[in-house]
Amino acid sequence: IMPIGRTPLNDSMEAAIDDLKKYDGPKRIVIFTDGKETCGGDPCKLAKKVEQNPKLDIKIFVVGIGFDPRSKDYEKVKCLGNFSTTANNEEELFDAVSKISNQIKTGNNLQVISPEPGD
Repeated sequence: IMPIGRTPLNDSMEAAIDDLKKYDGPKRIVIFTDGKETCGGDPCKLAKKVEQNPKLDIKIFVVGIGFDPRSKDYEKVKCLGNFSTTANNEEELFDAVSKISNQIKTGNNLQVISPEPGD
């Protein structure tokens, strides 16, 4: 794989929101990023619109990979989510995912209905 150094956060978020908005109930998006938006979009503005539209019922979580939590670059991505954190090593990444998982658990995020209830 040859990385090209582009980070289309806005376009990625729009695609996820479009996929999820047709479903009823709470929806969650987790963004893992190692860079700020570099493709001309304004993902912070998009995140604000999502937050202000209760009909969507979408919460966004952000994990900044390799960011200094005090950096200007991290400031530019943490605005994307209802919860944001940084992860600079494997332990911090697992911790971030665990914290997000605990916040997402609402008791009814996933319902599985078996076609064979006896199984």
